[in-house]
Amino acid sequence: MTDSNDTSYNINFFKPKKGIARDSNRLITLFIVIWFVAVFGFQFLLIATNKLTPEQSLITFREVWPNAQSGEATAPELQELSKSLIMVLGKNIAVSEPDKVVLKEALSMTVVKFTPGQSLEPQVVAKALSLETTKFGQIMTELLPHSLVQPESATYDSSLPDIMEKYCMHPQGPLTNLKFLGFPFHYWYTAQFLLILFVLLCLVYALRIEKLYRKNNFVEEHD
Repeated sequence: MTDSNDTSYNINFFKPKKGIARDSNRLITLFIVIWFVAVFGFQFLLIATNKLTPEQSLITFREVWPNAQSGEATAPELQELSKSLIMVLGKNIAVSEPDKVVLKEALSMTVVKFTPGQSLEPQVVAKALSLETTKFGQIMTELLPHSLVQPESATYDSSLPDIMEKYCMHPQGPLTNLKFLGFPFHYWYTAQFLLILFVLLCLVYALRIEKLYRKNNFVEEHD
C-alpha cells in the first residue's frame, strides 16, 4: 500500500511538490511566455508604430476631385480620376456591392466627360486612358468590361469621397515598409518566423527536459 503522505509521485501541474516537476513547469511557463510575447507583442508593436496612410490612387483622387465635382476638371485630370476609380474597383472581393455601383457610375460618367461622343466600349476607353502605357495597364484594361455602365446621372454621388477613403487608407509604418528576404517584414514574421520559432522552442524544450531528467536521475518507464 502506498503511503498517502508520500509525494514521490505527485505530478500536479499547478502545485508541483517535487523539484523535477517544478523545474519542468518553469520551463513550460517560460516557453509559453516567449511564444505569447512573440505573437501578440509583435501585433501590439505593429499597432503602435503604424498609422493610416493613403494609397497613391487616393492621393490622386484628392487632388482632382474638387475640379471634377465642380465640372472644371481638365481632360488629363479626368483621366487620372478614372484610373484611380478603376484601381479601387480592382479590389473586387473587398468592395461591397452598393459601393461598386457608385464607383462604376462615377467611372462611366468621368469617361463620358472627357470622351464626348465616343462609346463606352472597353477597348475604346482603354485607348482613351492610355492604359497600355501604365504599369498596371493590362490589368486595368481587363477590369473595364466589368466596370463600365451607362451613367444614369450627370452628377457624382456624394458618398464617393467616403468610399475612396474606406478602401484606400491602410495602416503603414516602419515594420510594414521594411523588406526582408523579398517580403514585407511583418508578413515574413507572421508567415514564416513564428513557425520557425515554434519548431525551435519545441527542440529546445526537448533538449532541456532531457537534461533535466538526467540531472534528477529520472527514468521513464516503458511497457
